Amino acid sequence: MNASDLTSLLGVHASMGSKILKGERSLTVEHLRKLAERFKVSPEVFMD
Repeated sequence: MNASDLTSLLGVHASMGSKILKGERSLTVEHLRKLAERFKVSPEVFMD
């Protein structure tokens, strides 16, 4: 998954997607839900 895929999946602006990938912004609960649904895993997989 590249930055463009992430921003499309999460429904965020490209700059926000970049900050998430760099670790400068955290994923929201909604982001976790969308990622979990996409990869068919529990949201906890994406938590620290």
